[in-house]
Amino acid sequence: MSKQASTARTLESVNDSLDEVLAASTDRPAPLPRLAAAEFDLTGRQRLVLQHDRNEDVLRFLAANGDVVLAIHVTERGPVLRFGRTLTIEAPEELVLESERVSIRGCESVEVTSGEDLHLTAARDLHASARIHNITAELGNVNVKANDDVKLNGERVLVNC
Repeated sequence: MSKQASTARTLESVNDSLDEVLAASTDRPAPLPRLAAAEFDLTGRQRLVLQHDRNEDVLRFLAANGDVVLAIHVTERGPVLRFGRTLTIEAPEELVLESERVSIRGCESVEVTSGEDLHLTAARDLHASARIHNITAELGNVNVKANDDVKLNGERVLVNC
């Protein structure tokens, strides 16, 4: 049996099951049927694969060569999105990430770049830690302003060296 025929048969089975669920529904929606696995062909020879086991459900989008482009793992703690090699998010006007806590980790490096000004604001303290801190003003001043004291603590404080 061809993949397309298998996919069509799976779709018919899912649709028949959904029709039964909807026909038997009362005021409370009935749970949808659970499939062990389903596979669907998409545009450009891409595929969508849905797998279910006891611990999680996984929805995978596969490229034409079989590489995983996106996998959505639905776990008890919530969904986890895993992407293939790269991820690009584009928003023509504004992108907002909002949460109680946000953590960004780069195994090798993290780069933040702005075509204009860059503002870092904290309602409380700002902490930066590194082996060496390099601050460079490519054109203009380095301005340090404090409401109270400016403290420089170092083994040696070198000025104009």
